[in-house]
Amino acid sequence: MTNVCMKAIDTLHISSVSQHSIGANDEFEVPTHVADDLEKRGLATPVEAKQAPAPENKAEPQAENKAAKPVTKGK
Repeated sequence: MTNVCMKAIDTLHISSVSQHSIGANDEFEVPTHVADDLEKRGLATPVEAKQAPAPENKAEPQAENKAAKPVTKGK
């Protein structure tokens, strides 16, 4: 079943989406048949799904491996 991203026109409560009310202009996802019903009733409009931003690389730079360096003996 395909989901559709919708934007509420007014405050809604859809128990299959959230236990809390969905405020006006909040975006939410519902199955296609529910989205069609909400749109016909004038309660929500379809919107393009937003893509989440790519996560930042939070890894620290790798420490230089001292064991990998060749050991040189002094004269």
